[in-house]
Amino acid sequence: MAAKTMDCDLVVIGAGGYGMVCAVKAADLLPGKKVIVLEKAKKPGGATIFGHGPNNIYDSTWQRNAGTEPQVPQDPSGVFFDFLVSKGEADAKKYFEVGEVIFMGSMTQKIGINMPRRIDKYKGLDDPSIGPGWWGSYIVDKMMECCKKMNVPVLTETRVKKFLKDSSGKVTGVLADTKDGELQVNFKACYVGAGGFGANYKKCQELWPKVYNNTPMHNLVPPSLTGDLIDVAQEAGTGIDLKNAGCNTQGPYHHPYSYTIHIMTKTDAMVLQVNPEGERIPTQGFSAPGREFANPLVYSIADQDILEKAAELAPKQISEPDDKERVKKWREDLAEEVAVDEKRRYGRHTTKADTIVDLALKLGMDPNVLLASVEKYNKECESGKSQGTMAGDQGRGIAETPNKSQMPVKKSPFYAIFLQPFRQCTHGGMIVNVNQEVLDAKGNVMPGLYAGGDCTTEYTVNTGSQTGGQGGPQGMQGGRGGQGGQGAGGRSGGGGRRGSPGIFGDYLAGQGGGMMGFGKAITAAIKIADYLNKA
Repeated sequence: MAAKTMDCDLVVIGAGGYGMVCAVKAADLLPGKKVIVLEKAKKPGGATIFGHGPNNIYDSTWQRNAGTEPQVPQDPSGVFFDFLVSKGEADAKKYFEVGEVIFMGSMTQKIGINMPRRIDKYKGLDDPSIGPGWWGSYIVDKMMECCKKMNVPVLTETRVKKFLKDSSGKVTGVLADTKDGELQVNFKACYVGAGGFGANYKKCQELWPKVYNNTPMHNLVPPSLTGDLIDVAQEAGTGIDLKNAGCNTQGPYHHPYSYTIHIMTKTDAMVLQVNPEGERIPTQGFSAPGREFANPLVYSIADQDILEKAAELAPKQISEPDDKERVKKWREDLAEEVAVDEKRRYGRHTTKADTIVDLALKLGMDPNVLLASVEKYNKECESGKSQGTMAGDQGRGIAETPNKSQMPVKKSPFYAIFLQPFRQCTHGGMIVNVNQEVLDAKGNVMPGLYAGGDCTTEYTVNTGSQTGGQGGPQGMQGGRGGQGGQGAGGRSGGGGRRGSPGIFGDYLAGQGGGMMGFGKAITAAIKIADYLNKA
């Protein structure tokens, strides 16, 4: 017997972006009905709080007013943005603007929604270019504000551990552990927006062993995203498809350190890269997220002149005006990182030395190996040809290609900037249809049960006309690290597929979640309201 029991019309499991949007929209549509949100972490937000820019917004009222051609029906991303604006247009105008797209992502349109600066609540953070404090944080903060106004309780530190069913087998409640004991919540409808399982390394390793191969990888996943709710749902009989799941691992990048130095390492000026043994490796190319890393741990080697040139080129690779200003302080960022490494604090950042030999010794490399790599590179500079990446060889081949920006490593002091992979969210789990209704293991709709976001795999009926493609988020999740790792994909990689066959029936599967899909949380709320009004 639970220590406490609550009754409601709709319970939302997960106070990340999808759950919060669904809860607020449902409360809008269901005046007088009780909505409760359950969140196992101490704070709401989930992975959404790190989401960066509002690219991939189409067909919003702001864009229509700016001259874009209206779509019929309105694009779901535009529906979502209109909903967000409706919750505080003055706030929206303070942080968002319509105009020429400055951060394209996968957009094809020219007029988009931009977010030029971080929201005031987070502006005191040292580096304005890294989260939280952008698009995702705005969504979470605004939805929390709405919940308070609408008397929608958000119960944190409340971990759902079991679904309850009535005598007919219909899901009608949940049991949850709280700091005050066990809680039972009875409901007429339920929406699951519990996030993925990117913090569950063991589960990720089982699914994608070539990516999660015990190589050091920075974790950008909130620790609460372990996928336990997916397991709970499976015990209740929901369909689970992890065959078509995907993981978002990217890099190697100089991340999560100074964003300015990260951008500098991506310019054409910084060409020389070596592995931890000091051996020259091809400059890392970029591919879709969730791929195997050919060279996961990398040092970008430079001298003072190269860094000066990289800082000069960096603003051309930056979209946001505030970040262009940040580049002017690159020397301060560099000095801070060098000081951290000199004190031998946790992690590797930027190492500085007066000679290549001393640099190698500080990095634990054989000085002769690093010297040979630098000397060979300098000869390439003299010849005007550089070592590149051969197409189709996943970063293992070598080709000679001209690089006008390539500069020799000769002027002391010398620097080694550390690059590593990082992991973000996973996408896939509970099977839902296009109405965000949960399907059971045989493909039947489970009445009153809905889900969305990173914990879902969405099934669409195979019409024979859909096209497949690489899965994984292509837009905002995790900020501006850029796209992708390198190497082979496939099942043991992590790219997943959009448009792959489902595990039952004539369906095509697509990974749920990502910052592009909040319109689906609106769809779920509308369907839930229809369901409850008919009940």
